[in-house]
Amino acid sequence: IFYMYGTYLHWGYESQYISAHNSILNTAYDHYLHHSRSIKNKAIRTGFFFKIWDNIFGSVQKDACICVRCQHAAGKRTEKEFATVKIPDYSVLLKPSFWFTTNWYFVQ
Repeated sequence: IFYMYGTYLHWGYESQYISAHNSILNTAYDHYLHHSRSIKNKAIRTGFFFKIWDNIFGSVQKDACICVRCQHAAGKRTEKEFATVKIPDYSVLLKPSFWFTTNWYFVQ
């Protein structure tokens, strides 16, 4: 269960079954905030499974919510907007030549 939950937190997809507004479990959204909004000496959303630790130690973000549900309610993050996003070609990562090269620091 530990690894499955860790995978869920890192996949970057907000599940329709677990709302980011629930008061018990951390979600992929909370994990996103942990990495994108935490700064040196002021980490937020540090509890792994449970939000109780963040509530006890005051490490909950106080900014306006930008979860998928709130963004949809505000008319944002639509399919039309998503269609304009340039998605990189990750297929290059499947080629051994990408990983076994002398120029590992240079991506074409």
